[in-house]
Amino acid sequence: MPETAALRRYMAAAVTLPDGRMMLTGGYDRPWKEKAAPQPLNTVLLLSPGESRWYAGPTMNLARARHAAVVLPDGRVLVIGGYSQNATASVELYDPHQETWTFIDPLDQPRYDHVATTDGRFVYVVGGSSQSMLSGVEVIPVDRSAIVSQP
Repeated sequence: MPETAALRRYMAAAVTLPDGRMMLTGGYDRPWKEKAAPQPLNTVLLLSPGESRWYAGPTMNLARARHAAVVLPDGRVLVIGGYSQNATASVELYDPHQETWTFIDPLDQPRYDHVATTDGRFVYVVGGSSQSMLSGVEVIPVDRSAIVSQP
């Protein structure tokens, strides 16, 4: 697959959607070694099975890098924490049927460079950094009634 300018990013998160598409979220726009500081991205790229080109998806509400992403059992995607201009506790929910991003209740504390996984009932957000290395686990219920949009 040829490299494109939109794919020039790093510290992004990727998931595979239930329909087989790959989703690439956020990341930085350039390496740290260049003169200008890298900027986090809010852009989303999608790749359909069997295609050789990426296309733009709906942009996230917050530009972020060094975040985690996880697919929920119903096909929605959570993008969790990361680094925007600072460490963030924000969590966004992507609905692939509506093609929309919605902020939901934030993490208890900002974190970046963490991992997330789900057992179908809960999303577990593990480790990462904030002002120091984090050792705790935050748990987000998957049940729709527990995922409430922020005002």
